[in-house]
Amino acid sequence: MKDISTTKIEQDSSFIRIIAHEEVVSNDLFNWHDPEQYGGWLTLKEISDRLTQLGYQGVFYVWVDTPLSGTIYQFGNFLPRGWIEYGSTIGFA
Repeated sequence: MKDISTTKIEQDSSFIRIIAHEEVVSNDLFNWHDPEQYGGWLTLKEISDRLTQLGYQGVFYVWVDTPLSGTIYQFGNFLPRGWIEYGSTIGFA
């Protein structure tokens, strides 16, 4: 399986939902890189590491929507635990 944990999730021109335990986790709980220049970005690994630090366990999702398409990433639903591209959307979903 391809390691996609270094994939950058960028806030600029995107709507990002981070989901753990069927709860949308506030993006404000993360320390985004370059928030002034790019709206901020994190890698998928940084997101799962932070969720673990906050006490979340189980399966995590990162849903990135742009005006034309979106990508859904999933973490932790298999062993060894890691990130996969789970699905895609057309336009803002």
